Amino acid sequence: MQTLIVGDIGGTNARFALATQDDQGVIRLSQMRDFSTADFSDFDLCFDLFLSQLASDDWGQSKPVQACIAVAGPVGDLETHLTNVSWSLNPGSLCKQFNLQHVEVLNDFAALACSLPYLQADDLKTLQAPGELQNESFKPKAVIGPGTGLGVAALVHSASGWIPIATEGGHRSFSPETDIEFQISQSLCDKDGYLAVEDLLSGSGLCNIYESLGEIQQQTVQPLQPYQITEVALSGKSELAKDALNIFFGVLGSVCGDAALSYGATGGVYIGGGILPQLQDFVLQSEFLKRFNNKGSYRQYVNPISVRLITRKNPALIGAAAWLLQKDLS
Repeated sequence: MQTLIVGDIGGTNARFALATQDDQGVIRLSQMRDFSTADFSDFDLCFDLFLSQLASDDWGQSKPVQACIAVAGPVGDLETHLTNVSWSLNPGSLCKQFNLQHVEVLNDFAALACSLPYLQADDLKTLQAPGELQNESFKPKAVIGPGTGLGVAALVHSASGWIPIATEGGHRSFSPETDIEFQISQSLCDKDGYLAVEDLLSGSGLCNIYESLGEIQQQTVQPLQPYQITEVALSGKSELAKDALNIFFGVLGSVCGDAALSYGATGGVYIGGGILPQLQDFVLQSEFLKRFNNKGSYRQYVNPISVRLITRKNPALIGAAAWLLQKDLS
């Protein structure tokens, strides 16, 4: 059984694991490690520590010689620089330094997209599901995830297998749909008059909404962290925080519906990232689905599209393994 090295590198955490695929096609992870990027000056030091922590008998029959590392940011032709941490990755250098045959670098949301065909019903929370997973098998899919930023990717099937489409869709311009969203956009626009959807749909974006809403309502608000806004909203201690969270999910619903239209995602829209899994009930009570389906004459196009929340931990590691396995580099 072939063993692969997989990684998922963000601005805060670096996660690694070994991956194998069983006879039923299920990708399994083992020897998972989670490191803080702040503890290392570069990727190579962190990667070296992961490899050194694995005893030789943990490799199985042979030491892995292939690796796929998912990173938060655009992937370069020769060297990739991460967006939110001062690390860079050079596949050729990594092969020489760590005696590997092949190293692939993949955008983190492209990796997340690659995981979608391998997710089971237990890995997902259904928000809207006119269709069944098995009936959506080879149809285009979209994945969106608010976290530190807003990741957006698509997945399409071809004769050679699944093809992930990495995008910078989180940086497309924001279009308000309500009066309060228009007022917030006026408050947040930069000096060039530009506002990206990521400026609202991210951890810092939730803070932007909260603080702008306080300014609009002429309320004095203390700056809060995203998790603090969520806590006081859910506890009922702050109506302002609850309003901010409702606006957040309304905008997210619109953006997810736009993705369904843009990518023809009749195979489903999937939501990842670190914010939503803890807020499943609030999402369903918000205007998320109303805004997702509010596409004018194309409401009948998006209404049959399934919307699912990814609840499985570390799905990008599954996707990184899937990408290598599909390429069959053995």
